[in-house]
Amino acid sequence: DYDKAFGEKSSVLFTGSSCEFEPKVFNNEAPKFSYIGNLGINRPLALIEIAEALQAIDKSYHLDVYGKLPRGEESVFDGCSAVCYHGMVSYEEVQNIIRASDVLFHAESKVGQWINNLQYAFSTKIADSLASGSNFFLPYLMGERSPINDTDATGMFIGLRSNTTRRDMLLSVLEGVSFAISLSYNSSGFQSAVL
Repeated sequence: DYDKAFGEKSSVLFTGSSCEFEPKVFNNEAPKFSYIGNLGINRPLALIEIAEALQAIDKSYHLDVYGKLPRGEESVFDGCSAVCYHGMVSYEEVQNIIRASDVLFHAESKVGQWINNLQYAFSTKIADSLASGSNFFLPYLMGERSPINDTDATGMFIGLRSNTTRRDMLLSVLEGVSFAISLSYNSSGFQSAVL
């Protein structure tokens, strides 16, 4: 389906998480927003856009970014108060950051010269994020129509636990619907959207 939807050949690799996580309660007072991973292929530009959208919601919000910037791009976050760049961290620290984060972001850029490589670039941290104790909602209650026409797609909650609250579920519904709208909008050929 991915190949058809994006017109690119891809492969699915499975990565299980070895991380042990305790369920987490969202911090309403000072949520921690994080990105951990590769900072090549124009990802910093997408992250700056996300961070600025966060600050538009609340001036105290910022995006913590962990990873290695490509040579010559070390100053890409300079002048963006919405991004706190921390550089590379160990995998053990990655697990701690995931545990401490309220929202983890994944970013990709569909830049022409790199499009063939992006089929291999999907973050290995996503498996760790799924194991982090957060819950997720897939909003396909009546199938999916855009960008992937799959009328058999189903909606579901992932990661529910005995201490999952109604508020946790509502937040995951809002996130799931927002990301589905963003994916549909971004695949339409318009400039990228941050929701």
